[in-house]
Amino acid sequence: MMSLFNDILLIKMIKKFIKILLIKYFDFRWYGNTKFLDVIKFYFTFNKKFFFNNKYIIFPVKSFFIYNFFRKVDDYEKENIKLFEVLSHEFDFFVDIGANFGFFSMLFSSVGKNTTYAIELNPLTYEQLRIITNKNENIKTFNIGISDKTSELNYPKYHLIKMSTKLDSQSFSDLGHKKIEIYTVDEFFEKNVIKDQKINNCLVKIDIEGAESKLFKSSNVLIKKHKPFILLELHPKDMSPFEDKKIIKYLKENFYNLYDIEKRLLEINYEEYDNQRFIFCVPENKQNKFEKIKFKILN
Repeated sequence: MMSLFNDILLIKMIKKFIKILLIKYFDFRWYGNTKFLDVIKFYFTFNKKFFFNNKYIIFPVKSFFIYNFFRKVDDYEKENIKLFEVLSHEFDFFVDIGANFGFFSMLFSSVGKNTTYAIELNPLTYEQLRIITNKNENIKTFNIGISDKTSELNYPKYHLIKMSTKLDSQSFSDLGHKKIEIYTVDEFFEKNVIKDQKINNCLVKIDIEGAESKLFKSSNVLIKKHKPFILLELHPKDMSPFEDKKIIKYLKENFYNLYDIEKRLLEINYEEYDNQRFIFCVPENKQNKFEKIKFKILN
């Protein structure tokens, strides 16, 4: 009986040790809900092929989080992927604010000489972004944040790991913090994009988990002067009340027309705005270009 008890205890200790290793080295966030077979598949799937615009794009996968993403990508990114199949041929360069591990950066830069500036705040997610985009010379990566003022942020390396591991957050305190530089969006464009490129044919994606309002507070030059096309993902649950509606109002006041990506690019009126999350923001003076894009997407 004691021998059986010791065997069970040993198995539990081994599982916990494996869990810690997987989390620390492979960003293994959903271990508790994952079948052992998926773990085995992950170890034999370090290069993920994704078919886009009639060719395969190779994603070097070193994270279980990213492995899980590719298992479900056709379900929850279906409309955006279809959109990018057209947009990647209509724009010369792409600023990906909140790039995550670089899925859309890789899609966009797979076409011709398209250039991408990929921005990611989280240090560990940025490590995966660097691994995945490393062999693509058309993608420039930045481990910075975008907000309403210039500053520095002491960012914990495992900021998001608590959500599923059931391990005490102090287990990762030895991983420390990293100082991240924070820029305004106008400063970033002036320092990087405008210096390198003409931004007449620029596409900007903004997906920064509720911090969108701070970005737009620092976007006077970008929005009022350069007027790029914008793919905007809003996160109302992570915002103060009515912050999302203030963003819609700000864009409308600065001569942008807004379209719901999930509803076949149906136009969004300010008075009728109802928590739409995925929005295509089109400058009024570039409406003709949008109509051509819309026709290609819907036909």
